[in-house]
Amino acid sequence: MSEISDSAKIRAALAEKLFKAMHGFHGLAAIGVILLAFLLWSEANQWLLIAWVMYMMGCEGLLSLLSRAYRQQRQPTAHPWLRHYAILHLMASAGWGATGILFIHGLDQIHMLLLAIFLVTVAALGMNQLSYIWRIYVVGAVITVVPATAGLIYRVGPEPWAATTGMTAALAVAILCTVAARNYDRHVHDIRDQLALADTRNALEKERLRRQEAEQRIRQREAYDSLTSTLSFTGFSEAVAERLRHGQTLIVGCINIDGFQSINNAFGMQAGDNVLRAVAKRLASLTGSALRVGRIAADEFLVLAQGDGPHVSPDGFASKLLTTLAPSVTVNEAEVELPVSIGVAQGPHDGQQSQDLIEHAVLAMRAAKASSGSSYRLYCNSLLDKVRDESSIKFELAGALQRREFQLYYQPKIDLRTDKVIGAEALLRWHSRKLGWVSPARFIPLAEASGSIGAIGDWVIEEAAAAAARLSRLFPLHLAVNVSVHQFSDGRLAECLLDAITAHGLQPQALHIEITESVFMTDPETVSQILRTVRQLGVQVALDDFGTGFSSLGYLRQMSIDYLKLDRGFVADIPNDKRQTAIVDAVISLARALGVRVVGEGIENYRQYGWLRRAGCDIGQGFLIAKPMPEDEFLSWLQTRETQGTGTHG
Repeated sequence: MSEISDSAKIRAALAEKLFKAMHGFHGLAAIGVILLAFLLWSEANQWLLIAWVMYMMGCEGLLSLLSRAYRQQRQPTAHPWLRHYAILHLMASAGWGATGILFIHGLDQIHMLLLAIFLVTVAALGMNQLSYIWRIYVVGAVITVVPATAGLIYRVGPEPWAATTGMTAALAVAILCTVAARNYDRHVHDIRDQLALADTRNALEKERLRRQEAEQRIRQREAYDSLTSTLSFTGFSEAVAERLRHGQTLIVGCINIDGFQSINNAFGMQAGDNVLRAVAKRLASLTGSALRVGRIAADEFLVLAQGDGPHVSPDGFASKLLTTLAPSVTVNEAEVELPVSIGVAQGPHDGQQSQDLIEHAVLAMRAAKASSGSSYRLYCNSLLDKVRDESSIKFELAGALQRREFQLYYQPKIDLRTDKVIGAEALLRWHSRKLGWVSPARFIPLAEASGSIGAIGDWVIEEAAAAAARLSRLFPLHLAVNVSVHQFSDGRLAECLLDAITAHGLQPQALHIEITESVFMTDPETVSQILRTVRQLGVQVALDDFGTGFSSLGYLRQMSIDYLKLDRGFVADIPNDKRQTAIVDAVISLARALGVRVVGEGIENYRQYGWLRRAGCDIGQGFLIAKPMPEDEFLSWLQTRETQGTGTHG
């Protein structure tokens, strides 16, 4: 069965809410028809008025029957029902609006004014209910009110009260239409949130069912896992359910072995089974009268602690699990570290049913795994909020490039010896039409996970090249762009740079790229070859965030780079921290020996600026010099700095 699109789901939800909101409304509308007929009976053509009443009763009756028929359908398709409702509603609106043409010639001024007020009231009463189809509501409101007000002005002529009445009615309709549109946006936003939450819950439910079915196929009648001699999922779930039925306070921990597949790949499946047995044995060492252990997947375990046990604090329980699993495991005479991600849920606070409590522990474990690994997370409702937030970002991110929502900000870099601006780093910023400003720390990991980072990275190179071409006509400087792992893995980086340089007639030296050590560590040989090709084009390369990795010095001699950027963490504590200053001194000396220029990032005060300058650091970048800014502000900043001769001096 094919999945229903989000737009179809939203349309179905709007239809359901519309027909629910309109329940009983058409009876009220019929009363309004009778009331208006009563008010006009002595003034209008009575036979014509009777015919109008019959027409309106027919419209309202059909609308009421349509609403009842929709509610009786088990799974109605939204589109035809909304279309039929829109047609009947517009017919009814036309009937209301016809009163301004059919009856206005026989009315005195008081009745004309009452008619106009009555019709505006009719439009207002339906605004909240009909905001689910606000475009139809706007058309219906105009059809309802405009003929009467136009007829009033035509009949009376240029009377001030008639003009005032018409303007007031038009303003009222405009306000009602605006409010209806805002209500519609709010309805759609709420529905999307509900759908995102439902998708999350459905995903958790599918995961639960998948595990349950797999467990039933493999150990349908067994309560224990044959490999580790621990409880199976079914046995563990029953153990949790039994304690919950007795009203006990429980703590459930879910443990995932990070990178377990790499152990299987490196040492074989038999070695992997031995590792699982060792982990189970360690977890079993915690077992007493209050603790049980279960295995629910190849590399995932569950551990249960009762409230009257020695580890009643969720934080303490999680810390104890980390400590227990911290020592390395011997695999084929090799010592292998076992980083783990742990999620903890407490019952009955985090779940009154066994399945809920286990699922919440799993969700917390996944949050720990996504954040850093080798850590733990306690379950909280905000985890579901985070999933919903990430779903919203993914939804908007999908079309952000086409909607031109990305822009580049530029943070200047200066030569610390001459205090001259030599370039800037291009930093990606995103202002979403729905979400507002979204931090790069939030959307870039999601873009990398979804694979859209490649297209975004190509756009950044193209946009930076265009900006560099514009700026280089006035100032001799370069722009540096950050490059992701994906842009190396697809093998198109050099081609993309060459296309951008050629398209804008740019000198290659005016465009730099910045990479992190993690990019190099993915595939050192391939990355080195690509970097050599990039440098052959004339594009210079900087190693960003130097010092944050584990093997920076080891890889530095293999890298083909022109600049080395000190991580802001080193710069933050100089010159106060003597150890940091010694490290930075050593890095500057090393870079000078390798013929590489050094960039100091995160300069925020004059003491840092002065120390780096005296230490021989080549280039500075940070808030002391300037914050990141759009291209037009950057250009103004450059012009001001040049004309006023301002600089950065400690």
